[in-house]
Amino acid sequence: AVAIRDADADVGANDRAEAQFLAARARAGAGERARAVALAELARENYARDPNANQAPIEKIDAWLKRQGKR
Repeated sequence: AVAIRDADADVGANDRAEAQFLAARARAGAGERARAVALAELARENYARDPNANQAPIEKIDAWLKRQGKR
């Protein structure tokens, strides 16, 4: 799903970020921690691109990354 959204130029940053964070959590659950953290960090970057973005998703990712020992 993330690869499809990443390949589609018409997909907004927030939609891409949502897919990336969902994939990150799935990867973490499958034991793929390094890839999960990388996807979560990409998701955070995509959410942060929108200056009017709701901060809740960014805060959620930050909390998740902190639990992973990354923030």
